[in-house]
Amino acid sequence: IVLVGHSAGAHLAPLVALDPRYLAQVGLTSSALSKVISLDVHAYNIPYAIQLMTNNATFSAQIPSLKMMFGQTATQQLEASPANYIASNKSLPEFLVLSAGLMKGTVQDLTKKTSIAFVNSLTAAGFTANHYDYPNETHSSMVSDINTAGDQPAVVIRQFLSSLVSQ
Repeated sequence: IVLVGHSAGAHLAPLVALDPRYLAQVGLTSSALSKVISLDVHAYNIPYAIQLMTNNATFSAQIPSLKMMFGQTATQQLEASPANYIASNKSLPEFLVLSAGLMKGTVQDLTKKTSIAFVNSLTAAGFTANHYDYPNETHSSMVSDINTAGDQPAVVIRQFLSSLVSQ
C-alpha cells in the first residue's frame, strides 16, 4: 500500500501511517504500508506551524482556521499532528515529502521549514525519509504539472516508487 496526499491529503496520509488507530480500524498496522508521499502541506506538527505563522503576514490570517480544525490548545493540535506519533512506531514505510516554494506568486518557506522538521524527526527516529523543495513550484502546480514532461516533482516521485516495480 502506498499512501499519497496533496494539501489536506498530505496531512492525512502521514497521519494514517503514523497514528496506529487509523490502520487498526481496518485490521492493519504500518507494516502493511510500503511508502508515503506527502505533497505540500505544513500541518505535520501543528503547534510548530502555528508558531511559524504567527509573525508572518501571509499566513497569520490562517491561524484561526487551523485552530478551528485542530483545536485551540497545543495538546489538541498535537493529537492531529503526524509528527506526534513518530516515536511510538516500531516500523514505518519510507516517506517522501515535497514542498513548493511559491504561494500566490510570492516566495514562502513555511512548508519547507515544517517539511524539513518532519523529515528530520523521522530520520532521527531511525526511519527513511527524504524532503525535496521546489522553489519555482506553487501549491497547485505541484500536482497540476505532474504529467508535464520533465516535471521535477514527478521525476522524484517516479524514482521513489521505482523500487516497487521489481517487488
